[in-house]
Amino acid sequence: LLSRPLRLHELLHPGFFLTALRQQTARSTKTPMDALELCCGLASADLRGASLAVVVSGLALQGATCSTSAGLAPLDADAPTRSSMPDLHLAWVLAGSPPPYDTKRSALVPLYADGERTS
Repeated sequence: LLSRPLRLHELLHPGFFLTALRQQTARSTKTPMDALELCCGLASADLRGASLAVVVSGLALQGATCSTSAGLAPLDADAPTRSSMPDLHLAWVLAGSPPPYDTKRSALVPLYADGERTS
């Protein structure tokens, strides 16, 4: 399952998958689940310290564009409100530890399970 990019929208319950990934990370690192936080990056090198990472594809970004070379950028005035994200690398890491990526080139972006942004 983790050998190729995963499309979360193809899963019946994507949240269950993320919880299972968190449980497996907790087991392999011998860390309580509550001590882990979800971290992501545009390149696998962004999560170099993660014990278990997954590549997610098919995500949409609202109100901006994103590329691996330029990062986030505002949309053009005549562009659609949503744009496709490049593949995203996700992993559960120890909460409170230094981020595995350059914080000057990062942004907090919520992840919703549907287009209505309800969950």
